[in-house]
Amino acid sequence: MSDEAETSTNLAKAAYEAAKRYAREGKFAEALERHEWFHHHALEHHPAYYGVRLSFALSAWKELGEKYPPALESLRRVLDQGVANLGDGNLSVELFHDVVSIHRVLDEDDATLKLFRDLEGKDEEAATRRFRCMKDVALKKSPDLFLRYTPDLMPYLLEKRRIHRSQKESRLQLPQMNARMEQAMQQVSKMQDEQFDALCLRLIDLARTANRPAQASAMEQLVQHWKSPDAAEAGD
Repeated sequence: MSDEAETSTNLAKAAYEAAKRYAREGKFAEALERHEWFHHHALEHHPAYYGVRLSFALSAWKELGEKYPPALESLRRVLDQGVANLGDGNLSVELFHDVVSIHRVLDEDDATLKLFRDLEGKDEEAATRRFRCMKDVALKKSPDLFLRYTPDLMPYLLEKRRIHRSQKESRLQLPQMNARMEQAMQQVSKMQDEQFDALCLRLIDLARTANRPAQASAMEQLVQHWKSPDAAEAGD
């Protein structure tokens, strides 16, 4: 990595780490300033922060808002501006994903669903291109909509499996923890395993309900394989 790229990467990382550190120290205004900068500028310096920006960073921003109301007001202004821009014809997939992600951390998935249905009524092709940003919302809130835009459920299952395994691998790479932290991490791992198992069953049942027996059978066989001792030993 060049010195220029290293410096650029560190700008984004430093802002995110500073936002969390300031929040822990009770320097809420400084934390908010760093959150705002990270959200608006991190990808200019390091595009690989795309996922962090729309997940961990937004969750941390919302948590800050629970202690410091101006932070929540700021996050909602970003959301409102994004919704307004979409309404004015900015159909950027990235902007839509921003809005969906902020709705998620604010527990406003119904607003995402309404936004998508409005877009669908105006431009179905544009809605189709943006659906990937809200598949999880559709599965939770409107299974019929999810099925309509997901003719094959297997790729969705495989992507969720990839994410689940990645989370497990990340936990294995954590430094040694004390007994209390280790117990908490085991509880998190168990909860995520249960959530993934429930998702597998949901998708299989959904395929059956939608009269897609071949998809249901294929997913069921794959899930059984994942649970087999041979697969566990191979790390599959």
